[in-house]
Order: sequence, then C-alpha cells, then structure tokens
Amino acid sequence: MYITDDGVSRWSISFEENGYLKPNDKLIISESCVFALNRIKFFICPNAYFRKIISKVLERRNFEIFDASTVLDILPSVCSGRLFGVFENLDNLSGHKIRVLFQTKDSSWLTFLAVLRSAFRRNPPVRLEFFVFLQGILGRTNVDVTYLSPLPPEAYNSLVAICTHVSLQDRGGASTARLYLKMGARRSAHPSSVPELEYSSWDEVIAKVTQRSSREVIMANAQTILGEENRSLHVLSSIYC
Repeated sequence: MYITDDGVSRWSISFEENGYLKPNDKLIISESCVFALNRIKFFICPNAYFRKIISKVLERRNFEIFDASTVLDILPSVCSGRLFGVFENLDNLSGHKIRVLFQTKDSSWLTFLAVLRSAFRRNPPVRLEFFVFLQGILGRTNVDVTYLSPLPPEAYNSLVAICTHVSLQDRGGASTARLYLKMGARRSAHPSSVPELEYSSWDEVIAKVTQRSSREVIMANAQTILGEENRSLHVLSSIYC
C-alpha cells in the first residue's frame, strides 16, 4: 500500500482521539480502511518518517516498508519544469515583492491572523503578498492577501511557480514542497521536522521570508530533492518493474 503524509496524519488524529484507529467520516477513515490497514503487510513510504507512527497507530510491527518518498508532481514533470522555467525568466518583473503561499490546504482564520499580526508588528521593508485558502476581505496595507478557493492542477501549479516562499502545515503539502524545491524555487518552511527550514513562531516565519536565500542554498535544496527522487525511483522500480 502506498501511503502519504496526509493519510498518516489522519490516522494519527483518530488514534490520539480514541486510543485506537476508529472509522471517522470527517477524517475519511472508513470501516473498510481500518479492516485493510490491520491486515496489510507491505507499505510504500519513507521509512524514517513513518515506521514509528504506523506501528503506533496500527499497534503492530508485523509489516514491512519499501523505503520510497513520493515522486509524483502536481502536473507531469516535463510540464512542471517548463512552467517554472517561464516564471523564472519573468522573475525580475515582480521587483522586490515577496509572494508567500501560506499553507497548501484550507487554513484557519486564527492561524492566519497570527501571521498577519507578526507581519504588521515587524513592518517588513519589502512588500509581502500572501496567497491563502480562506474566505474574507482585509484592508490593504503593505501586506496584500489573495484569498483562494480550491484550484485545478494547472492553476495551482502556476500559483506555486510564482511564489517566492511556501509555508507548510503539519498535515499534507509534501508533494507541493518537493516540487517547489526541486524546481530551484526559493524557500519552503515547515513548523517541524526539517531543521534548515523549520520555524517555531510566526515572527520567525516573517523574519525568514523577508530574507533572500542564496542561490547556492536554493540549488543545494534542489539537488537534495532530486537525489531522494532518484533513490525512490530505484526502490519503486524494484516493485513495479
């Protein structure tokens, strides 16, 4: 079974709430899902990240893991590469504005307002533009906000391509971050687990996004992602080929 960070996170929430994995329509966990998970022997996922939590949630260790990360892009890889190339050539047109995709799924108003408070308090020297999956309107200041509804893959990929930074939430977004870094984009940040990119407060997020990453760091990130992708493809080829 191929599993993702989103699925594992939902299983973990159910386990923490109930003390065991329980069907939950809101978490998209059916009785059939629980039945299958308790019997599956092989999982495809990054071993270092998921083995411990899978063992905890399923309360068993009699399973094996094919250690492979996701290799799937939002669009076919060739199309994604061309799209990022177009925006890279147009990059200078954006001037000094910093565009931030704030989390890759629906976000709460309380969380986003905390970010805005930090942005206003720090009074960033450059213009910040946030893209966020929320409903509502705020007055215009030196911080612009564009509110988003669910987007088709082509539009979402274009949005990711024009952003200078991406902020992730705890659950989901790994595929977006992988594509973003692989294409040599600027910076991705995560609240935990990724030492170079992690943050512990929203003030720290605002401080990081107003600092330009060096080209060396950007390309090192891209090479790290490509190296992991090639390793995972080798593992997957041993299963499917």
